[in-house]
Amino acid sequence: MVLKLVGNPRQIVDAINAFPAGYHAGFAKVRSAGRRYIAERTPTESIVLELAKHLREILKDWGAGGRKASQLREEDGFVSTFLETTLHASLAKLGRTSLLGLNFNGTQRLLNGEPSPEPLAAFDTSLLWALNNLSEKLFDKNTNVTYPMKSVLLISGFMPAFDSQVRQGLKRAGFEGIGKTQFLLPPDARGVEGKKVTRLPFILGQCWAKFQPQLQESIQKSKQPRLSEDPGRIFDVLLFMQGSDNYEIFRFYTEGRRWYDLR
Repeated sequence: MVLKLVGNPRQIVDAINAFPAGYHAGFAKVRSAGRRYIAERTPTESIVLELAKHLREILKDWGAGGRKASQLREEDGFVSTFLETTLHASLAKLGRTSLLGLNFNGTQRLLNGEPSPEPLAAFDTSLLWALNNLSEKLFDKNTNVTYPMKSVLLISGFMPAFDSQVRQGLKRAGFEGIGKTQFLLPPDARGVEGKKVTRLPFILGQCWAKFQPQLQESIQKSKQPRLSEDPGRIFDVLLFMQGSDNYEIFRFYTEGRRWYDLR
């Protein structure tokens, strides 16, 4: 089981540059505030006010609040949410988790090189808890994973968000069971959908470790060199672009196993 980089450097540069410039700008705006938020020992009102304002603005630019999309709560709800110390700790943990620390060996996930079940279970719980918490407190009656994952991506840069285009990109790469019309927010990591959310970062981590030199070279030659600091966002951008017919950047080989059965 391996995710391979099959696009050449020119294709990767072109994909990054063809990704909508407004989306690049929106990510940079929120990510800057997110870095400061994550770096704080406890969340302070000044940075939370900035983060809440920018996140709500960019989520709206990215489609939240539209007629068929998740509805956004008011800005004061965002502020009170990000002042919560437990949520701050969970998002900070994700923000400090490097994809280079995520890998797998056969069917066993490795967190910082270790297969210990307790840290892996804690990782799963933290990620799904953060997504469900954000879903409940930032959105009104949200049931899909898309905008909570976009929120985590914008704040922490941790992993791609499962919007329809990224899911199509994953499907085109060879990931089964991901390209459906809706992806409901899983309550925990025990079910199939929860496993898909929590296992994908380890597959991406292995890919990043193997192909980092080629990816970094292309990122530096693109119009968005700062994306080298956020490998999770690079996968988000490239998988989004792979969702169209014009780009084949990644190809996934499963060797007959279900990719989300990683332990």
